[in-house]
Amino acid sequence: MTANATLCGIKPSGNDTLQKTLARLAPCAAQLKILDISPQGPGLEVELSSASAQAAVLFTCKRLRSLETFVPVLPEVLAYLSKSASLEQLKLTSPFRDTDLNTVHELGHLKFPNLRQLWLTAPAKELAAFLHLASLPSIEHIQLRFAKPRRTASTTENTLVSAPDVDEAVRSLGRFVHPSLIWISITTDGMDGTFPNIISGDVLLSLTGLPKLSTLDLERFHVDLRPHHILPLAIAWPNMEILRLPRGSLRAGRSEPQFQPSIGIEDLYPFAQHCPLLRELVVAVASDITPSSSQDSLEPRVVHRSLRALWLLCNDAEKAEDRYRIARFVRDVFPEVRDRFGISDYDAMREIQRLLGDAPSEFRVG
Repeated sequence: MTANATLCGIKPSGNDTLQKTLARLAPCAAQLKILDISPQGPGLEVELSSASAQAAVLFTCKRLRSLETFVPVLPEVLAYLSKSASLEQLKLTSPFRDTDLNTVHELGHLKFPNLRQLWLTAPAKELAAFLHLASLPSIEHIQLRFAKPRRTASTTENTLVSAPDVDEAVRSLGRFVHPSLIWISITTDGMDGTFPNIISGDVLLSLTGLPKLSTLDLERFHVDLRPHHILPLAIAWPNMEILRLPRGSLRAGRSEPQFQPSIGIEDLYPFAQHCPLLRELVVAVASDITPSSSQDSLEPRVVHRSLRALWLLCNDAEKAEDRYRIARFVRDVFPEVRDRFGISDYDAMREIQRLLGDAPSEFRVG
């Protein structure tokens, strides 16, 4: 490591401990612009001494533009970083791992004035706590990855993730106005029965204050949308291009319930009316929900020609009239998706593709 180095990746090896490696880095940390502190292996335990050694380095960094670390960041270091005018990218794992969440409000306002990209992996309560404090006025990309809560010798709390915790973390994204936020990804470390796999449409309504949002990807979650959710979401997101709302299958797994969609194909019409840039839509629908009288009016329908990929999660399209209604809606409202249309019911997919009149070059089975 040289005194004028601007990039450093740390992966302890041999007999070196992370604490020793960080100590050697400290003398030249002032010149660092990019710092990546990566784990040695999936089973590596991080001691508090490593967090202290990391703090000594980070307090010295004056020009840091990008930080990725799996070591918990001490609260006072987080407060220091939040004032940095140079920091643009931040990737943290369990930022409040060794912190009492009842005291994090003492950190005050975490602004991160020029942060553009943020990746957070932590239990839901920690994610919510961080987002409650961070205003992020320049943020453009956010990924939240829910991790399973840790059980320690001093706690008897259940290590399962509760739905209210997940909902609160997602709602926290709407706590501050993020005028530049364009990309949100929300996922988990795994779906092994410890994670609630449904996010309510009411929670999504908390994200309607994001007019520039162009990508929303809720990987590994179902979204319980109701008809009354669609219009306000569509109006709020005029720049939406990629909207992926549910997981890849509706079929129940060993540890999760069957998810029953509450909207029909016609309920998607507001996206055609108000999201002119939309080019990919993944959503769960029920085939037997018929349009309301207002949807079935004689007024000319908007024809949306930007949407090029439509993946419907729908396991119950067994009746011919249901398949025909889906095909007619897609043909009339989203005519450009014919070569990238998929539905999770294989038989229904083939029949609807036949009704659409084109042999697709690409399709997807859930």
